Formats: sequence, structure tokens, C-alpha cells
Amino acid sequence: MTEKVNENRYQEVNIKNSEEIIRWHIGNKVRHDVVEKMDYRAHVEKEEFLRKSLKGINFRDIHREAISRGERYRHILDMIIQMLNIPDNSVCADLGAGTATFAALISLQPKVQKVYAVEISEQFTKHIMPITFNYFKVPKEKIVRIVGDFNRLEFKDNSLDFTVETGSFHHSEDIAITLSECYRVLRPGGFLLAVERARFNTISESKKKIILNKELSKEMKKKYGIPDGESYTREMWGEHEYTFDEW
Repeated sequence: MTEKVNENRYQEVNIKNSEEIIRWHIGNKVRHDVVEKMDYRAHVEKEEFLRKSLKGINFRDIHREAISRGERYRHILDMIIQMLNIPDNSVCADLGAGTATFAALISLQPKVQKVYAVEISEQFTKHIMPITFNYFKVPKEKIVRIVGDFNRLEFKDNSLDFTVETGSFHHSEDIAITLSECYRVLRPGGFLLAVERARFNTISESKKKIILNKELSKEMKKKYGIPDGESYTREMWGEHEYTFDEW
């Protein structure tokens, strides 16, 4: 596998196929403790996939949640892409791509030429994304994996036709910077397609605090290598409760 590092920010991205990975500089607003837990999950799921594959258990069974969510939104995504009438040979970035299910689905759109799957977890990028791409039969020449930070995009100004994010931006430590970066890299007429939650503007800070002080479920803690019985809240997990105005 060939791995390339961008020496200069905003360098033109020109990668031939999904076998290659770009690494960007990671900014100072990233929660590295959270990234380590995501890497742990990816490592465990990679081993689980290899183990279960030998027993004939497929990717859908291992990543049932991500696959079912992606396929549930697939028709909606098709409809939105058609409504927005994206240009031929569109270039897109999936920001906070995770398993890259949405990046894979977007790459299957006939008008899309290239999709950049940007994910902070190197282990997800290396080991889980290729499994997703194989499952969805993604054309390798249409998708590129990037280990990077969505608060510090290394795309040139006005270089993308659209960006997407599905449940990742509420982990941003500074949503204003995140959205500003999206605006910077989009061409005139480009758009951000976000599948997110938002709180009413009337929510108090104390109410936000109560929500963010909730413990992660036992299932979540196990998935991310958090010891049973250890306190780990949604706030510690890097979540935020942004309001409509903040979005």
C-alpha cells in the first residue's frame, strides 16, 4: 500500500485509487483520547471481521448498524442528489467518514467523479474502509481515503462541489471553524449535506450539561475499550449539543 503525506496545506489532491492513503496534519482541536478509542474499536472489528469471515459471517452482520443506516438513507440520498442537480464529474468529501458507508454510496452516483473519505481514526481508514468499499463494490478509482481533521481541511479553496457529514460534526470542538472550512473549500453553488441533530435555541446551558453528563451505554463502552464500571460521559466522548443558531 502506498501512503502519501501532504507537505503543504491546500496542496492539490491527486490520488489514483483507493489503495492509497493521504495523511494530513492534525490540528490542536482534536480530542486524541477519543481518537485512541476509535482506533481500538477499529482494531477489534478488523480482527472480528477476519475471524467471522472464516466462519462465513459477512460484513453486513458485523457492521449491521452502519450498513442498515446507510441503506436506510440510500434512497433519500439518491433523491437529494437528483434534486440538487449536482454537476457532472462532481468532487465530494465525506467529513468524519467513519466506516465510509456514505462515501461508498456517494461514489456510486453516476455524476460523481471523486469522493474523499476524511476520517480522524487511522485504524478505521486503513482497516475498516476497504471492507466497506468491497461490500458496496465501490469503483476504486472514484474514492480516496484521508486520515485528517475536518477543522483543518487540506483542500484548495473552491475545490469541491459538495461535502457531506453524517453525525460527526457534533463532535467538533469548534463548530464555527468546521463550517468555515466547509465554506472555504466549496465552489460557488456548492453545498454541505449534513445529517445531524440540533437543539432549540431556548435550551439552557444547564440543560445541555445534564444531557452531556449522561453515561455512555455499556455496549458503547465495551465497543470502545472503556472498562466496565468506569465513568465515561457523552461530554468526555467529545459530544456537543449545538443549537439551530450555532449551526
